[in-house]
Amino acid sequence: MKLRALSLLILLFFFTVPVSALAECEVSGYTIIFVNGVQVSQAEALKEVGDLQKDFPDQFNSQDLIIKLGYNATHLSGGGDNIQSIAQAFGGSVSDFDLNTILNQIHSEVTTRKILLVGHSQGTYYTNEMYKYLVNNGVSKDSIAVYNIATPASFVAGGGEYVTSTNDKVINYVRSREVNGNVGLNLNTLGAVGSVVNSALRANITLPQEPGYQGDEWGGHHFSVYLSGAAPRIVSDMSYEMKNLKVGDTAAPVDGCFTPPAQDLKYKTEAAVFMVADPIDRAVTTAASRAADLVASGLGFLLNPFINPPAPPTASSQTSAAALSVPAQTPVSAAPTPVNQPKNTVITKPAPSVATPNVPAPSAVPTPTTTTVPPVQHTTAPVPAANVPWPGYGGGGAAPSQTNSSSDSPPTVPVTPVATTSLAVAQPADNVLLATTTLIVSGTSDVGALVAVQSDASIATTTADLTGSWSLSIVLSEGPHTILVQANMNGTVSDQISRSITIDTTAPSAPDLSIDDCALSFVTGLCVLPETSTTLSWPVSPDAAYYAVIKNDAPEATTTSLESVQTIADNATTTFAVVAYDAAGNAATSTQVDVVGLSRSLVINEVSWAGDRFDPLNQWIELRNFSPYTIDLSRFTIIRSGGDPIVLSGTIGASGSASYQDYAVIEPASNPYTGSNPIISPFSPLSTSGEQLTLAWNGSTIDATPAVATCGGWCAGALNVKLGSNVSGAPDFYSSLSMERTKDTSDGTQASSWHSTDSYGAWLGNGAAVWGTPGQQNSEGWPDAGVVCDASGPVAANQSLHPGSSCIFLMKFITGNSFGPGRYAGIFRGDVGSSTGSMAYEGNAIAAEVPVDTGGAQTGDHFFFAAIENRSWADDAVSFEQFFTNGSVPAPHGNYITIPFTYAP
Repeated sequence: MKLRALSLLILLFFFTVPVSALAECEVSGYTIIFVNGVQVSQAEALKEVGDLQKDFPDQFNSQDLIIKLGYNATHLSGGGDNIQSIAQAFGGSVSDFDLNTILNQIHSEVTTRKILLVGHSQGTYYTNEMYKYLVNNGVSKDSIAVYNIATPASFVAGGGEYVTSTNDKVINYVRSREVNGNVGLNLNTLGAVGSVVNSALRANITLPQEPGYQGDEWGGHHFSVYLSGAAPRIVSDMSYEMKNLKVGDTAAPVDGCFTPPAQDLKYKTEAAVFMVADPIDRAVTTAASRAADLVASGLGFLLNPFINPPAPPTASSQTSAAALSVPAQTPVSAAPTPVNQPKNTVITKPAPSVATPNVPAPSAVPTPTTTTVPPVQHTTAPVPAANVPWPGYGGGGAAPSQTNSSSDSPPTVPVTPVATTSLAVAQPADNVLLATTTLIVSGTSDVGALVAVQSDASIATTTADLTGSWSLSIVLSEGPHTILVQANMNGTVSDQISRSITIDTTAPSAPDLSIDDCALSFVTGLCVLPETSTTLSWPVSPDAAYYAVIKNDAPEATTTSLESVQTIADNATTTFAVVAYDAAGNAATSTQVDVVGLSRSLVINEVSWAGDRFDPLNQWIELRNFSPYTIDLSRFTIIRSGGDPIVLSGTIGASGSASYQDYAVIEPASNPYTGSNPIISPFSPLSTSGEQLTLAWNGSTIDATPAVATCGGWCAGALNVKLGSNVSGAPDFYSSLSMERTKDTSDGTQASSWHSTDSYGAWLGNGAAVWGTPGQQNSEGWPDAGVVCDASGPVAANQSLHPGSSCIFLMKFITGNSFGPGRYAGIFRGDVGSSTGSMAYEGNAIAAEVPVDTGGAQTGDHFFFAAIENRSWADDAVSFEQFFTNGSVPAPHGNYITIPFTYAP
């Protein structure tokens, strides 16, 4: 009959499995899946999810955040879960039914690519297994992480974080079995050796022992204990894991964010079997809990007896008979139906011995009788009528009548059992300190029992559900309270259970966050620092138990220290705050402090260490501001390797300021050649043989020129160097050149970061004494001879070119001043000796913009640029034009250039 019912149920299950619609998988957002521990009802698991959800906002990183339950169901009154735990401790599994059930359950609830799996106790085995399944079925490793709480497992999948308390009795028990079973072996191996259980991860936090801890076999292991004692740590760890998630390259499946396990014949059969087997009598719990004691013992052979349970004990065994004997005057409940026992099976049991005061004992033990056990009913045990003997007492099914008793037999003493209503309070624990006025009181009782909770002058009631679970919410005021809980089942009441609760919703004083470096900020009104780390500090906050740093709205690790060294982003703003927590978990947050990191905000841009051609002591140092802020130069000092430090003053404008105000020229005295924004800061002359200049802030180097040893002196610039040459016989031209920073360089200590000024730039050979670009953009480093037609720089010989309407001719190769030779420049179509074109007089300019005519040119036509020295008395320009156009005369001298190119439109 039972087999037929099971078969019908399996068939019914096959035809009633729903077919879900296609689910979507969003790139934005986060999903947290929480998997509960062993022997936790669904109502309790949902309550744990609700408690966890209170510590998280609806959004994380400006994206939606949802928390869902992946329910780890209880099977066989907990026995199935305990044996599954044994198997998982050995790195295996009795059945993957629960894993597949959880994955199928959450398939429609996981709607984001970024997933965090959070497990508690036995649930951590499932989160590890779920991680492995999900990354093999549509989820990228970059977008999923695992975080485990109170874990008996030996690892966290994906290298995730975990938290386990040194006061967790369950995990300590697991580890004690591991130590006993691993004598002489590595005590924290990640594998199992023979029949030795895998090692549990070591504790990494110490939580206070909750009220009732000493008498609770599960002390320190409950999820509520971890959440009430380590919420900031848990939130911080989970936030850290989520912060590192990103959408990977793996494409999501068409239906949802992963491919769920198939609900095949094996799965559906197991589901149907559990639908029949789970409601069996709770008597199996005793054997199951004994199996749980062996989870960490390494006795793997216990698995097979559970899968194929041994026959129930019978009276033929002396041990069984002793176990089934009942002391006199003790109520004997009806024998439970064994797990695999058909209904109404006849069980033979011995009659108990009855010792009655002042009555001689019987001369022999009555012969065992046969009792028919009624079908098991999942209700409170019935209360027998008054004076009705309990079934099984004596030798028969009922006590003999006193009128029928013989003189040689002792009188029968009827035993009336005392019926009571069961009651257990799971939460809150006794003597707890809470930071909320709303309290969830929950526990178990008989099915249908009325449960009353009295707090102060209020009474709230609820009814135990079909699993015996009950839960209700009460509101308490600030301060200490005693709550009383009692259950009533058909007029029979339970013992009264009390809990002492203290409500503390008063937050500690908010910390006074300070950053000492901000006093040295070089921008008025803002904390702008030229570094990538800084130190946060705060004084003791009254009533605070610990603190947490909040960085860019994300919590960092908690601490009891009063300072924290933190990194700051370069070229960005980092926001900091500090939260103080009291023992109850109340929090108070400091005022936020914004820190702007600018590691390369100010640089040494040009050094005129050789002065000018009139006075080598007309020296200056140019600084440039690359930041978007006006900088207070008084925060900086220039350290010299060959002289006293230069103390700065004044300000320098933000990058891109008008009139070159983002440049500052530091000079020892007023100098007529220093360009825009001159700042007088007296300093002794710079050594012409070389020095290293270091721009310093608060003792830290912000920028520097190369060390003297790098180039054997200054790496660029020149003292009275000859510029170009001439054939006119005019005096050669000599000048000092400044040392300029190459554009967009990041390391000023490298020789390649500097070049000598080319004097072109903004000056374009105006004859000024200063050969450099003080207070202006640095020169391009152009050569002494060449042509520049666009931003790409000087034209290379024989390149393809579309020159435009004009080009700049570089003619510093021809030396001389206003009394020296003149310069001619122009463009010719064709090749030297066979071309058309002409040149124009450019006077004494060392660089000049010259019109360019390529009208009617075709792709591939030959052209060349030409620039010459013109000796006024020889009229060289005419001779050179003949030389370039028809070759009728030779070049009058060799101080000229030609740059051929091919026309390209």
